[in-house]
Amino acid sequence: MADIFDHIAVYNFREMDADTLQSLRCHSEDALSGIMEGIRAMGSMAFWATGNADYSDDLAAADLRSMGLALMHLPRIAEAFNENAQSADFELKQREAAKK
Repeated sequence: MADIFDHIAVYNFREMDADTLQSLRCHSEDALSGIMEGIRAMGSMAFWATGNADYSDDLAAADLRSMGLALMHLPRIAEAFNENAQSADFELKQREAAKK
């Protein structure tokens, strides 16, 4: 069964020119970094929210449900961006080696 990874991951690296590969690598690395920082922020928020007296149990439960939903999908999205970045980098290195 396909999941979000299969809709985000790119496979046609050999058809891309070097500028497109470099752009894909940079954007994928940036997206991966942003997602990972978001995950870290969600963890920090979940940790610190438990110590705030104004943070109701109902609000905490709703936030935790939302974070859980996001966290179920974000790892595969991050993996797709990582795959794109690594594959683009590999293709660029293969091209450089072929020039020598």
